[in-house]
Amino acid sequence: MVVRFTPIGAHLFLGLPMHRIANEAVDLERIDPSLARALMSRVGRANGWAERFDAVEALIAERVAGAEVPMVLRSAWCRLLASDGRIALAPLAAELDCSHRTLIARFRTCIGFPPKTVARLLRFNRAVRSLDRRAVGEPYIEAQHAADRPVGAIPWADLAADCGYSDQAHLIRDFREFSGSTPAAFLRDVSLLG
Repeated sequence: MVVRFTPIGAHLFLGLPMHRIANEAVDLERIDPSLARALMSRVGRANGWAERFDAVEALIAERVAGAEVPMVLRSAWCRLLASDGRIALAPLAAELDCSHRTLIARFRTCIGFPPKTVARLLRFNRAVRSLDRRAVGEPYIEAQHAADRPVGAIPWADLAADCGYSDQAHLIRDFREFSGSTPAAFLRDVSLLG
């Protein structure tokens, strides 16, 4: 069974500053042993999958009941998601009538990363989605077979601009940091898997 939380949902459920576990795979037992025992107990008593799902949903509902997310954080998170990270943070903080420092602190606590990193990850995700669409034949690649796909046919500078990067170098930097390869190598690797 897998539960996928939004970053804010994970913060509300786990009740800890998310920067403590950002970029980590941590066993629930290490985070909150009593929560892990309660989860195992409820799931263990359940008869069948429907009851297991109900038990997990009930536990989540109990943990997040009455929890409130600061409006500044909720608004900033929604704006970043809606724009795929293509929004300037200083004007966003000003629009939300909070300091840049407050926005950073709230993001680190409730999401795990500062808003600038979140924006970079969202832009990177947009670029990956765009490459995925193009790898299956959308607008820039017209080959039928993965081995025949002309990776160089992608206008990387246009892709960078569309995804909110100031230039192609920033796109390449984020690809190297988040995927471990250049965009072209990433596309070749993904094409070979398809």
